[in-house]
Amino acid sequence: MNKQFLWKMIALCIIFAFAGCASGPSAKVQTSNPKIQRVSNEYFKAEIEPLLNKDGKFYNAFHFSVTNKTSADLYIEWNHTYYLLNGKKQGLFFWDGIDWEALKKAKEHPLVKVAAGITHTVEIFPQKLAGRNMKPSASNERYLRGFMPAGENGVLLTVKKGDKLIKEKLTVLIKE
Repeated sequence: MNKQFLWKMIALCIIFAFAGCASGPSAKVQTSNPKIQRVSNEYFKAEIEPLLNKDGKFYNAFHFSVTNKTSADLYIEWNHTYYLLNGKKQGLFFWDGIDWEALKKAKEHPLVKVAAGITHTVEIFPQKLAGRNMKPSASNERYLRGFMPAGENGVLLTVKKGDKLIKEKLTVLIKE
């Protein structure tokens, strides 16, 4: 009888161990307030919308757009457009499909033209939070996006019109 009791106890312990693993706490889904942040001035309107990762739990990028409201060309100055975390500059941005050639080209020519009346849209993610993809052939992405932490996240946008630089700050509050 002792042998049977021992086997029953072992089986019961295994069941409790697996049940404990299955019922662990789940990660909370991040939220953004506001969901989309917009800014407008006499030259352009811009907006950011935080984007959730593939699992749908954490924000890891922004849908970013700028609409030129003037009759002349504007230029997004990517070398002076920064990722903001809690009001502090935290580096530059990467974008979908970035590779070594695109990065080299962006460093040599950081201005992106936005013609009169046109909207420029791109998905951007903080360079500081990105990691190199060691298996780029699997996903075709050179960089993996890290999640944006809770707090005030955003973009300090710099747009050039002629010799004039126009800066606008767009931020959202990310909560867990």
